[in-house]
Amino acid sequence: MTNFADLFAQAFITGDAEPLAARLLHRSQLEDGLDLHIGAAAIVAETLALAVAFDDRDATAIAIGDRFAALRLSGIARQLFGQTLGNPGRLTFTRHIWFETEGDYALRLTAISDWGGLATAAGLPFDTLARTLGARHPTHRPLGELASGRGQHIATPVPLAVRAMLPDAAITRDTSVGNATLYRLQAHIAGRRISLPLSHHADTPHLLDELAVAATAYRPFHPVQQARRVA
Repeated sequence: MTNFADLFAQAFITGDAEPLAARLLHRSQLEDGLDLHIGAAAIVAETLALAVAFDDRDATAIAIGDRFAALRLSGIARQLFGQTLGNPGRLTFTRHIWFETEGDYALRLTAISDWGGLATAAGLPFDTLARTLGARHPTHRPLGELASGRGQHIATPVPLAVRAMLPDAAITRDTSVGNATLYRLQAHIAGRRISLPLSHHADTPHLLDELAVAATAYRPFHPVQQARRVA
């Protein structure tokens, strides 16, 4: 049976996501940065939207069973993040996907994508993109401790690159398979709480969606609900 890594690579290259869709449940969910794609149809749509943004597509995939996929996707980008590129060129970016399965099907998927690196390589204004993305995703004001109860747990070292970006960052280990590990990153930026997946594979740098981090700084707070006065 084809592993999930190859299914995602094939969907990107061919633009045909039917084989991938056949291995998803109706209730499957994909977390990716600021987005949560709910349902098999939404996951397929996100995959195909990524494919149609590129011409002359290519992909390489490394799989660790049906638990982890390291994808390296490339193509000639003509439009990214809703913006047409003035000088289309071949771009390459990395994506890790973690899978929780139910039988032979992917139930919960966690994707960590180097959208920030892709935007920078395409010459797009990083801060403008972050503002636009952040405005689409309201958030609640932080409540409670960032990492309560850590005194009872062994601290997980924070990569220096992450610490430089987010001085109060704390990470917890979620799961591991082979030479890959999935973490959960928590931190604050501009008074907003960050909770994002962080992935590490083999001897490559830790992969974090830096565009999602930057966008979090511009997420509007949900309006405070005014208590109704009782006469």
